[in-house]
Amino acid sequence: MGFFDSLVSGISNAISAICSIVLGPVAGALVSDTIQVITKLAPVIKAVVVFVVETIADILGIKNKDEKIDEIGDRALQASEKGIKKTDFETHDEYMNALREFELDPEFSKKLSKEDKEAAGLAVLIDGIDKKLDFSLGSIIPIIAAGYQWMTGERTIAWIEQAKAEGMDMNKVKDYLDGKIGPSQKGEIIDFMVNAERRINPDATWEDIKPNVKEMQINS
Repeated sequence: MGFFDSLVSGISNAISAICSIVLGPVAGALVSDTIQVITKLAPVIKAVVVFVVETIADILGIKNKDEKIDEIGDRALQASEKGIKKTDFETHDEYMNALREFELDPEFSKKLSKEDKEAAGLAVLIDGIDKKLDFSLGSIIPIIAAGYQWMTGERTIAWIEQAKAEGMDMNKVKDYLDGKIGPSQKGEIIDFMVNAERRINPDATWEDIKPNVKEMQINS
């Protein structure tokens, strides 16, 4: 199978290579950094973050609810070997439809590790989310991880939309959680978090979300 034989036998965990195969070198490089962060998380937190990514993809219609990340990744890797590449499609939806129609080779599937399939599936979904929301999901992954008991897919989308509306830098929010923000800037971050929460809970106040934010500060 050409390049894939060496991928499976020699660099099965090379996320950057997998992302490049699935998405092309440019988009692959952008998404690879995000997946690298996810894979380094503690197993329990990683599982939650992956679930949040799946949920966001479901909400945005990027994937169907019954589609699993590892199967999407399996299809993406096999389709790429057959010349079906993300870069050949005008929209992410068209690419996803092509993957759904692609017939999997069970023997090929056996040669790919679960980690390879998951990385490829995450690459496909994160690329679609980034494009759909016009926002880098990677910038909020550390915040989802810190708030893994609170940051649902719906809430994450609310935070992203509020960040876009306010021009909020998510690195600044992460600095707040890490205790690196001075007193003069804390009010701005608190207002942002309250306004984001009000997108899903219109009557929310700082007192309502404060315990969850405090927990995120502990985990950050």
